[in-house]
Amino acid sequence: MPRKISLFLACAVLAGCGQPVSSSEPQKPPAAAAQPAAAAPAPPRTLSADERKAARYVGRWSEATATCATAPWIFTADGLSAPDEVTCDFDSVAEAPGGYDVAAACASKGAPTPAKALSLRFVEAAKGVLVEGGPFPAPVGLIHCEG
Repeated sequence: MPRKISLFLACAVLAGCGQPVSSSEPQKPPAAAAQPAAAAPAPPRTLSADERKAARYVGRWSEATATCATAPWIFTADGLSAPDEVTCDFDSVAEAPGGYDVAAACASKGAPTPAKALSLRFVEAAKGVLVEGGPFPAPVGLIHCEG
């Protein structure tokens, strides 16, 4: 009889091999396959000196067509001059969605202002550009002056 009990116990142990162990803890799902990391957005591309010369912002702009002749904003590849004796020298110009981001050193009425970032965003419907930041306390909408 002890031999039958030993044989029964041995069979019971072998029958349980490979079976999940029951516990009061919930089963954890297998780890998900490693997902490739999302590619980081490319850093903004800084324009070269030659690219700046042909950049869309270069030219004469004004707050109204009537002031194109008398109070234009003049954008060059390397800076801008605005009415009220505001000037900015562009340190770098980088492409941005809808326009450019500019690192600039500006002066107002001859007094230097801390280095500032300017945002130039084109407004297609108005055929204009929105200038934000820098020494300008509020966004300024400009239209392109013809000629």
